Formats: sequence, C-alpha cells, structure tokens
Amino acid sequence: MLRSLPSRFCKSPPRGVRHGRKTATWAETGFPAELQPIGAYVAEVLIDQAGVTLPEIEPSSRFAEDLRIDEETVEIVMTLEEDLAISIPVENLCQLTTVSDLVDYLHRRLYPGRPDRNRKKAPHVFTLRRSRPGRSSISYPP
Repeated sequence: MLRSLPSRFCKSPPRGVRHGRKTATWAETGFPAELQPIGAYVAEVLIDQAGVTLPEIEPSSRFAEDLRIDEETVEIVMTLEEDLAISIPVENLCQLTTVSDLVDYLHRRLYPGRPDRNRKKAPHVFTLRRSRPGRSSISYPP
C-alpha cells in the first residue's frame, strides 16, 4: 500500500501554465516541442487579457504594431508574474517585442538549466596539460 508523503516532501505542482485545446494546436504549428506549452499559455493570456483572437496571433506578431497591445501590457505582465511565480524586470520587458520573444524569455526563466534553442553551441575545445609525470589536467577555454 502506497502512502502519500507530507506536502513538505513533495515537489510543488506545475506552475501556472495552463491552456486550452485550440491554443495547444496553435502552438504546435509555430513552436518547437519544448516551447509549445508556454506558447499556448501565452496565447491564452493574450486572448483573455488583451482581447485579441487566436487567428491574429502569430509567433512573429509584434505586440504594439500587429496586436495593438499598449494599455493591456501591465495586466498581461501581472498575470504572467502571478501565474508563473516570477518577476519580469522592466529592462527585460523593453526587449520583448514579439510573441516568440516572450515565449523564449519565459522558457529561459522557468527552465534555466535547459539549453536555449537559439544559442549556438561552442565547439568542445580543450587542452591537455601535464603538470607532473603521471598527472594531467584538462583546461577548457573561458
């Protein structure tokens, strides 16, 4: 018989990423698999908070120019911060101009250990040095 562990030993439930079936299908066409849940969630927030429709939203849609989101920005950011339990600094907000920028940013904030899909991988270059006979060390470039 399995017993449930006290809540202090259990991992917290998934953060507030929630979305419907339509936005999940929408995200499948515009984002890689690891970004689809966050893409669908962002689409849900934009539909709820800004009043845009799903056909208007594209990953390359710009918030101000394409989606006409200006006054609703504060409500959208507050919803994201509250649902995801993160804070988004103002200096980062200025750099987020498209839907895909926001999805990538949220992915990096929620999953900091996972590689960024846009980051180029550095070649694995290292040098092998002999410090003493029989001992060697490996140094990696900075």
